[in-house]
Amino acid sequence: MDSFLKLSSFFFLCFFIHGSSAVDTISGDFTLSGDQTIVSSDGTYEMGFFKPGSSSNFYIGMWYKQLSQTILWVANRDKAVSDKNSSVFKISNGNLILLDGNNQTPVWSTGLNSTSSVSALEAVLQDDGNLVLRTGGSSLSANVLWQSFDHPGDTWLPGVKIRLDKRTGKSQRLTSWKSLEDPSPGLFSLELDESTAYKILWNGSNEYWSSGPWNPQSRIFDSVPEMRLNYIYNFSFFSNTTDSYFTYSIYNQLNVSRFVMDVSGQIKQFTWLEGNKAWNLFWSQPRQQCQVYRYCGSFGICSDKSEPFCRCPQGFRPMSQKDWDLKDYSAGCVRKTELQCSRGDINQFFPLPNMKLAYNSEVLTRTSLSICASACQGDCSCKAYAYDEGSSKCLVWSKDVLNLQQLEDENSEGNIFYLRLAASDVPNVGASGKSNNKGLIFGAVLGSLGVIVLVLLVVILILRVLTTMRGTRGYLAPEWISGVAITAKADVYSYGMMLFELVSGRRNTEQSENEKVRFFPSWAATILTKDGDIRSLVDPRLEGDAVDIEEVTRACKVACWCIQDEESHRPAMSQVVQILEGVLEVKPPPFPRSIQALVVSDEDVVFFTESSSSSSHNSSQNHKHSSSSSSSSKKMTNDNSSA
Repeated sequence: MDSFLKLSSFFFLCFFIHGSSAVDTISGDFTLSGDQTIVSSDGTYEMGFFKPGSSSNFYIGMWYKQLSQTILWVANRDKAVSDKNSSVFKISNGNLILLDGNNQTPVWSTGLNSTSSVSALEAVLQDDGNLVLRTGGSSLSANVLWQSFDHPGDTWLPGVKIRLDKRTGKSQRLTSWKSLEDPSPGLFSLELDESTAYKILWNGSNEYWSSGPWNPQSRIFDSVPEMRLNYIYNFSFFSNTTDSYFTYSIYNQLNVSRFVMDVSGQIKQFTWLEGNKAWNLFWSQPRQQCQVYRYCGSFGICSDKSEPFCRCPQGFRPMSQKDWDLKDYSAGCVRKTELQCSRGDINQFFPLPNMKLAYNSEVLTRTSLSICASACQGDCSCKAYAYDEGSSKCLVWSKDVLNLQQLEDENSEGNIFYLRLAASDVPNVGASGKSNNKGLIFGAVLGSLGVIVLVLLVVILILRVLTTMRGTRGYLAPEWISGVAITAKADVYSYGMMLFELVSGRRNTEQSENEKVRFFPSWAATILTKDGDIRSLVDPRLEGDAVDIEEVTRACKVACWCIQDEESHRPAMSQVVQILEGVLEVKPPPFPRSIQALVVSDEDVVFFTESSSSSSHNSSQNHKHSSSSSSSSKKMTNDNSSA
């Protein structure tokens, strides 16, 4: 009998432990401590104590239960606890509170002036990730007193509303973590303003990115045209006399996605790739890291092509190497040797070539570089100077240098930035303590010559590309020819052309028996847009029964989207991968304008007729083709009216 009771007690205990691990509610008689957690009823979200990275601090947070621990919301962002086993998260005096350690000091609270009894309240982790404090009873009759969706951290989940209260003029904010291991509020935040635009701020004041106002006709933000190419989200904007807010939901609930105000100062959109078991960066703004205001802090130099993006200039070091290792560069750089200008010590100015000049400069009326240098040398408060030859302005910095950016070698818009250093921190300093000015000047001249040589090489390469195109439509995106800025979407265009070749099993431009060249993408686009026979596009060497027409159709649609004339209409490569994997649906693409003029009635696409004449004649023909392509005349076998 005793053995039976012990065995029954054991099974009861096992059942109780298993059952309690899956509860979604904190009530008057159930608290969280140690490794205890609550889990949403559908098993998506989990909440409990966590420790970020190698930090020794503990926080109450929420994360995805089935994915790699990605923290979505933190209760006690401002104040951590040191021991999760002695700390308690519970309902007390009408509030959810976190008590720290053995002395049970309040660390965090929902801050309600509630008169409800403890037994009448419960905190439920809902299936959408919202932690709700409410009166007890059924979900229909319960009264919501507080919810985490009204107090977002750095993550914007589907259903969350980042709103503007028009009565007070105050907006809710999505605020970054301070660093990868510190969830306390960082310097970067996203909020909605009165113009119906979302903006990113540094330290709550300096705006450096805006979505543009909401356009009710197109249902997108004016400065985010990529919202038009949306296969995942259902966006909604609401506004009345008291408040405005923007929110979103996901069409396919199997997709997992989140927006994050990242420690980088960028708003980022991530989607979960189940096959890779990893987060995929789907979209981010600002696009360039160095567009983030004060990202590298005082005297820090930002470079979009380096990793990490921030570095300290000659004679400086990170103020906190530990923070830099955690990608928190906000403290910037400090001098290795303090200046002693007022004591008569001779300082030197170290040249930093091809720089985008820092903010907060003062303008002096000076007529030359030498006079500008002399003026700064004679003023101990002058920390740096630059001379803009285009405007004949002498720029000086007497305060901290902010937003200094290293431009790429091919970018000719930079200036030489002269930074004041102690003589001991300047290279090529002799035993007498005087800098080798000849060496500095010689180095600067060599650097300038190097830049000139690089620019010439780039020009030569571009000319070679342009002069060897010979009128054929190859892999180059239209923007290479039109002269607009080149982005990653040019590579997307090239990928689309390559994808067409994978489908057809041959080159996109192929010479026929009558010496005319056919252009496969035009033919494929015609088949797609006119519901033609997709099977006719497939490599004829493949067995007909072995071809998955659905996959071929999907590949052709993706390829056609990739070669759209407007780069904003082309998908990101992350979207391309998801569509090809069948994760995302793809809509029928429009016919690309640049190749629509090449479609003729007999479905033969002709760019030019091969000629055996001299290379000079070919060059002339190429020039003529370049003109005729834009005017749709002479070299076409027919005009594009049949398209």
